[in-house]
Amino acid sequence: MDFYELFKLGIKRDPGFVKDHLGCGDVLNLGCGNAVIEGAINIDHQTNPLADQHWDADSSWAMPVVSNSIELVHCYHFLEHCARPVEVLQKLQRVMKRGGLLNVVVPYYSNQLAIEDLDHKHQFCEGT
Repeated sequence: MDFYELFKLGIKRDPGFVKDHLGCGDVLNLGCGNAVIEGAINIDHQTNPLADQHWDADSSWAMPVVSNSIELVHCYHFLEHCARPVEVLQKLQRVMKRGGLLNVVVPYYSNQLAIEDLDHKHQFCEGT
């Protein structure tokens, strides 16, 4: 998959990338929102009744996932909402298997969409 295809997935919020990898091992859909992926572990905040598991990345230290169990993490527009994204990435490192794939999509810092959402706590660019 090239950069342009990844960009299109991020813009469309299309979970097709994850669906292509189901069956390769456990898949984590972190910050699933309404984009629940059948066959994946769908995690979101406490108020989302669609999620399989609930986790508040800003106030909870324990991600409800077994260590070294995840082959693929799908994380669409989630990290920009976290107060401590580095700690979230460290927790993901704990739950991922060696050689696992982390698919992160965040808004680009200079895009208006990145700054008009008041819940965004961080902006990201190539150097982040």
